[in-house]
Amino acid sequence: MDSKLPYCDLFGFDVVSIKTRLDLIGLNKEDASVVKAFHERVMGPYQQQIVNAFYQAMESKPQFLRILQQGNFDLAALKRTQTHYMDTLGVNFSSLEYFENRLKIGWVHAQVGVPLSLYQSAYAILQEILIRKVSEVEQEKSLCMQVVAFILKISNLDMSLAITAYHHTRVDDLEDSINNMRLERVQLMHQATTDSLTSLPTRESVKKQLSKDLFDLYDHHGSVYLIMADLDYFKRVNDRYGHLVGDEVLKGAAARMRQSLRDSDVVGRYGGEEFIILLKNKTRKQAEQIAERIRSHVGSSPIMAHEIEVKINLSQGLARGYPEDSAEGLIERADQALYEAKRNGRNCVVFAADADRG
Repeated sequence: MDSKLPYCDLFGFDVVSIKTRLDLIGLNKEDASVVKAFHERVMGPYQQQIVNAFYQAMESKPQFLRILQQGNFDLAALKRTQTHYMDTLGVNFSSLEYFENRLKIGWVHAQVGVPLSLYQSAYAILQEILIRKVSEVEQEKSLCMQVVAFILKISNLDMSLAITAYHHTRVDDLEDSINNMRLERVQLMHQATTDSLTSLPTRESVKKQLSKDLFDLYDHHGSVYLIMADLDYFKRVNDRYGHLVGDEVLKGAAARMRQSLRDSDVVGRYGGEEFIILLKNKTRKQAEQIAERIRSHVGSSPIMAHEIEVKINLSQGLARGYPEDSAEGLIERADQALYEAKRNGRNCVVFAADADRG
């Protein structure tokens, strides 16, 4: 192993195979721009806290404790090594040097006899700790989602390289592991883009889809309509029955909205008791009928919440989108129509006044 990059040579990594691996994992130039934010906002202020949490979780694993005892390893030294690993996580991830370093880590662990199952458990734990910390400290939702996606991909890359070093002759096992990581990534991304209470898409994920649909109007025929919906007098529910009942009412109302729509339509939780509904390729009459169907279904009967029947109604603002609209601009017009519905006595649908412009 006389090469300056012996592990890349040993396991067959060059510029072409590195690009192939990055494409497989889904890492690209956009992720490179997130690395700086990740280290400045997360790793810089909270690195030691993250390392401590990681080893606290690992010490609950009998396999890990067995390796510590058999190898007579110094836990403090392992923490220092882990700190260096976190310092370099994702930095220049497309370089030969990055791959060399990660392959070496996997090779060393293979010599020690770290089982593959412990590798998988360790990376899953690290992913969970990092994602939780990002969710705690990052208030900007769009950046939070970008950093979460980066964490999933970069940890999957590092794990895949560790597996390559561990079983470089067993290609089939490697592909199975990568496929499992990809599925886990999809599941975690689903969690990151889904409201935990109502199981509806989050505001940011609906806004992202809305922006795409508005952009598509430039090149395709069709239409985009947006509904901003708000549960009437919902604060009274929380004040009278408590937040547990209020949460059940929100879930019940969300389920009724979803039942009122087709699979091609999207309803998400905008925040609090407010919801955002995206309708594509509908006529104005169809959009109004859908809005009315939603309003009627939500208020059709009381929602049972902790053995309490709660009557709830829905006010809605409806607006049509145009190619020159931004997502924020269309949401604002629909929101203004929603306020008009509130002023008109609630439990009704108001169409935005400027929706028929040429």
